[in-house]
This record gives sequence, structure tokens and C-alpha cells, in this order.
Amino acid sequence: MQSESKMTVDQLITALKEFDKDDLWKIVVQAQTEIRKREKEVKPAKKGSMPKGVQPAQLRKNCEWVAFTLQHALTNGWESFTVSQKKKVDGKQITEEVEMSESIMHDGAHVYSDSVSDSNPTGIQIVHAQAMSLSKQRKDSGHESYAEFEQQFVEEEKEEVVVEPSTVVKITAAEKKEQKRLEVEERKEAKRLESEAKKEAKRLESEAKKLAKEEEKEAKKLAKEEEKEAKKLAKASTKSPIPAAALKTKVKEPVKAPVKAPVKAKEEWVAPSNGMVRAWPYKGKNYLRNAENEVWLRGADGGLGKWQGIYLEEEDRIDDSAEEPVFE
Repeated sequence: MQSESKMTVDQLITALKEFDKDDLWKIVVQAQTEIRKREKEVKPAKKGSMPKGVQPAQLRKNCEWVAFTLQHALTNGWESFTVSQKKKVDGKQITEEVEMSESIMHDGAHVYSDSVSDSNPTGIQIVHAQAMSLSKQRKDSGHESYAEFEQQFVEEEKEEVVVEPSTVVKITAAEKKEQKRLEVEERKEAKRLESEAKKEAKRLESEAKKLAKEEEKEAKKLAKEEEKEAKKLAKASTKSPIPAAALKTKVKEPVKAPVKAPVKAKEEWVAPSNGMVRAWPYKGKNYLRNAENEVWLRGADGGLGKWQGIYLEEEDRIDDSAEEPVFE
């Protein structure tokens, strides 16, 4: 028995209905990746572990008792018993006890008394997992079958015995045929889904590569345009330095009114596209400014330098009290 419950295939299929198409394809691609990874895994044998198909001697008697109980129940019927299993519900560990009904003779076979219905007219027989719980109950209660088992059980001197597989489940020919049909359909569907998943994975990979190339090409083009415009703006904003001697006042000479140089028309700011910055010369310094008027000093490598603030166009100043934005 498992110590805790896991999501069944039916539960997973139901959960998949809550996802949209893009998320479903992500799940398919991830599943294919996981399958390939597990196929390549070579699990090392645990130190001291038993070889496959070899059973420890100390477990042989209990295993044979379970097999004996299963065969005895299928041949002679069984009483009501309880199956206990641990599982997690809402994150809490609980023990679930399932009361299994006694058997009845139906169409020449012993089946659960409450398993015969219109949808299952042949009923359901006990299986090995359930025989484990029945065998424990019979042993604890001193059922007469345990004494019968001990009389025919022979201890072996060997520490290890090879467990031979045995099948004791009664099934009709019609049920066996239906099982084979379902298995064939499941294999076909699994292959179809695997093929579609591989095709979609290749398509998504191809589209991703194509998009990456287009983005790289666009980024290079935009970078060249930005660099060209930055050089143009930097050249236009360069002024000749004024000699210090020209600022001194000559003694006993009338002060001449300085000749004002013609004011150049302010170059119109062209905002870059969202997520980009553009070179912006302002008051003798080279800045980088984006469409939201957020301003940084231009670094030596042409990238973002120290944060300066937000440019207020109406007041023609940089508000250095604004906090620097955080880009994810």
C-alpha cells in the first residue's frame, strides 16, 4: 500500500481542462523532455539490495500466505474485511478504511456481493492487493485457513528463493478480449499523441529561433540608428570654449555690451519606442532618455549610467527627487 495518495491519470486529465492552449503545449513539451530524460537514466543498484526477481527468505512465508489467501478466497469465497490505506487530504495525513463486502457465488465464480450490476453483470473478484488485507485479518483472528497454510508450508534452507509469477484471477473470454482491444487503442493513442507532441515541439522551436533572429536584427538596426543620432546631437551641441581673458574688465576702458550669438532653434525631441532609450544632449551633458522622460547619464560604453530623474518638459528641468524605475 502507498503511504500517501498521488494524482491519478484521470485527475490529471480533468485538471488539464483548466489550462489554455499555450499552457497545454508547454505541458506536452515538458512531458516529452521528462520522458527522454528518464529513458536515458541508468539507476545504479542500491548497495545491499536484492537482485530483481529474488525474494528475501524472511519475507517468503508472508508472501506465500498472501498468495494462499487469494487462491483460497477465489476457491471458497471470503468474509467481509477492511482495507486500510494512508493518504493526504488537504495537506493532512489520514488513514482511510474501506469496508469490503463478503463474497457470493455468481455464474460459477466468487465475486463481491455488491459488485454485480447492469453495467458489470459478471461482478468483481478479489485481487492480490486486497488479499493482503484479508490475509492480515485472517492471521490476526486465527482463521482456520492459516492453520491449513502452515501445514503445507515448508521452510527452505536457502536464504533466497526466486519468486515465480502466478496468475489466479478468473476472467471471462469476453472481458479478456475487451481488455486487449482497449490496450491496443491506448497504445495507438499514446503513439499519436507522442507524434503530435514532437511535431509541435519542433514547430515551437522553429518559431522561437525565427523570432529571436528577427528581434536580434531589429535590435542591431535600432542600435545603429541610436548611435547615429547620438553622434549627430552631440556634434550639434558642441560649443567653442570662451578664453578666461575675455571675461576680465579692462581698466579705464568703457565696458562694451557683449555680442549675443544667435540662439539656435531647440531641436525637437523624438521619443524612442517603448522599452528603449535615445541619446539626449541637455545643458552641456550627454543623457539617455526614454519615452516616459526618465533620464540617465550616458555611460562610457554608451549604456545606462547614473540615474538622474524625470525630465519635466513644462518646467524644462530634471526632477532628481523621482525614484529610479526597476526593470524586471
